Amino acid sequence: MLTLALAGHTQPEMADRLGLDLNGVRSHVRWLKEFTGCRNLRALGPWWLAHRERWLAVHAALAGLPPPGHVP
Repeated sequence: MLTLALAGHTQPEMADRLGLDLNGVRSHVRWLKEFTGCRNLRALGPWWLAHRERWLAVHAALAGLPPPGHVP
């Protein structure tokens, strides 16, 4: 969803592209806004651009996976 927000998609477009219920997308976007402190969907895209590397590294570590881009 964050990548779609970065690309400027609306919530209905996200639901359609992801094959999800619109209410589910709205709920997830609401949680993302609360978590990130972003006021609207448009602000989530730039937030993701600025934080995605750290976000992915932290969540990979939590899952016991190597960081993104890790080559064994």
